[in-house]
Amino acid sequence: MLKNNFKINTKSNIFAYILALTVYSTEPFKHFVWGSNFAIDIYLISVSIFGILFLNLNKNFLRIYLIIILILLLSFILVIIYNYDLNNFIRQALGVSIVYLGLGSLILKIDKEKLIKAYMNLALLVAILGLIQWSLSFLEIADVLIKVPGRLDSITYEPSHYAVTTAPALFLFIRDYLLKRSMRNLLKMIIIILSFLLTFSITAYLILFLIIIFLLINYKSFLLISFFSFLLLVTFINTYKLDIKTFKFDSISNSKAVSGVYKKMLILSDSISQINKIDDMESPKNLTIYSLFINLNAAKTSLYSGRILGSGFGTHSQIIKETVPKKFRNAYYYQNQIFNTNGYSLFIRIISEFGLVGIFLYMFFVIKGLSRNILSISIYDTWWLIGSVHMISLILKTTSFVDNGTPI
Repeated sequence: MLKNNFKINTKSNIFAYILALTVYSTEPFKHFVWGSNFAIDIYLISVSIFGILFLNLNKNFLRIYLIIILILLLSFILVIIYNYDLNNFIRQALGVSIVYLGLGSLILKIDKEKLIKAYMNLALLVAILGLIQWSLSFLEIADVLIKVPGRLDSITYEPSHYAVTTAPALFLFIRDYLLKRSMRNLLKMIIIILSFLLTFSITAYLILFLIIIFLLINYKSFLLISFFSFLLLVTFINTYKLDIKTFKFDSISNSKAVSGVYKKMLILSDSISQINKIDDMESPKNLTIYSLFINLNAAKTSLYSGRILGSGFGTHSQIIKETVPKKFRNAYYYQNQIFNTNGYSLFIRIISEFGLVGIFLYMFFVIKGLSRNILSISIYDTWWLIGSVHMISLILKTTSFVDNGTPI
């Protein structure tokens, strides 16, 4: 740690933006180590190391430090007991320790209101860049930093990741408009909502509808609640269960993006029907739903085997290799990183690695956050609310403990 004779102004706006940028730094600053599949966020690590240099060993920080040590120690014991490879545990434990200690040190010092404001402004900028990106792609002018033509993902890895990183901002912008109905707040809200719609991502739509319903419940707008609840139900059913051929998306728009989503949802619906037939499952038509399926199966296997405390931190990818049908263990699925992911969603990974205890703690923090007064402008209430929104988003997509806005 550096001596206090070198001062940093953690209350400045610039410092708030430096810290807030870690939410969106995953893709722009991602670097694969030595040509492997292991990637690190150079910016996130740099900011975290900077925070470690200025550790202030107060009670709050010592509490974070102790929790990390206890979790990693318990996980180390579980990894040894269940005879899993320690390499993945050590690599991820090192990354989590650096990020949580470093960012934890900085978050405890920084002005929380300035940090939230910086995040909202960055989210708005990222959304505007995404709208420009989508417009250029839709008009067939250029595909700039876009993975799938016609689908907005801005500077993130894919549309669903954009939705997860921007979900707390979506909540804040809608709430700001409901609290103060000005043209400025309306414009910001429209920009964020439009960016979610143009992702053509089921994850983004589910997050959007859930946030709107949550906000409307507090305003007792029962007619609107019913409308958005219906949209949420249709979106969910179309994706996972019923025959969606009755929903004619082509009649809404003839754009390639909408047509592509419609076809993808048909494949999704067909694939999910085989969810309880793992041994008889033929070659999956949709790798996304297959990834979800095998990750859920791995988590279920870990839980049903009596591992109440889970299998240990960093073991989920190894459990997948144990539980996936042998006929799918070939180069094609490895090349598409089906087995390289750490759980499809963080919640699935927590089920696998931390068991019933992890499930309880996860739901406890979500419920505690959602129980706060949604209309309160208290920074304490706001911090808990956006934390819960982010954790709900992580139930749907992204797996890491240290990227896409986690742990900020």
